[in-house]
Amino acid sequence: MSYKKKNSPVLEKAKKRTLSIKSISPTFEVGKGVNIVNYDLCIKDTETAQNEYNEQLRLADEKANILEALETELKKWNKRMLDGVASLYGDDSNEYEKAGGKRFSDRKRVHKKEKVA
Repeated sequence: MSYKKKNSPVLEKAKKRTLSIKSISPTFEVGKGVNIVNYDLCIKDTETAQNEYNEQLRLADEKANILEALETELKKWNKRMLDGVASLYGDDSNEYEKAGGKRFSDRKRVHKKEKVA
């Protein structure tokens, strides 16, 4: 399972808008710090944060894959160990039950019912 990467429509809109505004005036300034330079800085900061976020998701995906592989290996070991106890002591022994298995004599038997035609 992988995490969905962030793709900001607000960021994409801002990139298009800054290109449009620069085509009007490369030094666009409204006043009180509202200008194309500060707008570009805000866009770059947002893009950097988004890229860092997506990189962290990629790393989390990688770690999740590693964990999944280790869990699969551990699952195999769980079976091997229980099978080992069964081979030494039998699958109806107290030791088998202590190791986490269900004793053969304690297993519920399923009886198939015949269908009445």
